[in-house]
Amino acid sequence: MIIALANQKGGVGKTTTALNLAAALAESGRSVLLIDADPQANLSAGLNISSEAPTVYDLLTEDARISETIRQTPYEGLHIVPSVLDLAAMELSLAKAPDTECLLRVLKPVKDDFDYIMIDCPPYLGQLTVAALRAGDGVLVPMVPSVWAIAGLGKLLEAIETTGSRLLGVVLTQYDRRTAVSADMWNNLVKAELPLFRTRIPKRVAAEYAAIARVPVLAYEPDGALARAYRRLAKEVEELA
Repeated sequence: MIIALANQKGGVGKTTTALNLAAALAESGRSVLLIDADPQANLSAGLNISSEAPTVYDLLTEDARISETIRQTPYEGLHIVPSVLDLAAMELSLAKAPDTECLLRVLKPVKDDFDYIMIDCPPYLGQLTVAALRAGDGVLVPMVPSVWAIAGLGKLLEAIETTGSRLLGVVLTQYDRRTAVSADMWNNLVKAELPLFRTRIPKRVAAEYAAIARVPVLAYEPDGALARAYRRLAKEVEELA
């Protein structure tokens, strides 16, 4: 199953969710391939994987086959195709000559080799994100409980429909059950009848410390609230298969 993690707004926990959901799935015995499609390469950094070639950039420019770009992470069952800042140039190239199937095409040879392939999209609705939506069997949308976060959701849903993908669900991140804003956002999403994951990822400082340590939360604080939440989310994702 290929899952694109997308949200055109930055700072919503998209990369953190991609990293820790993948780690939780791998922990449960699933084979997972992460595709870092964000030029910022934060997902690669979060696993302490270098951006030395070959990367996803070389893959998309056809300078490398996907088998040459896949790296084993320090965690059993978890692999990654890393990103690099040069990928920003690919966004410009695709804007001039759109190729919505570029990711779909390069992932096809290994689709059956992994239980899950997860694509971490850039934090904007550009050509790379559109290509990821087109490649995905479904889209998972991380979102913080904020009125600004929901404002641009309509455009993303429109893009998901246009590319022929489907919305697997919205997952609320940085959720603080002590605030009315978090509860109100949840209720608004329920009223909108959008697919929602039951799991709400709590706001915890452990996410920042894990990022500094360049490890998943599941490795940094395996028994903490964040790790438990990502394991619950992984179970929900497995139920979709």
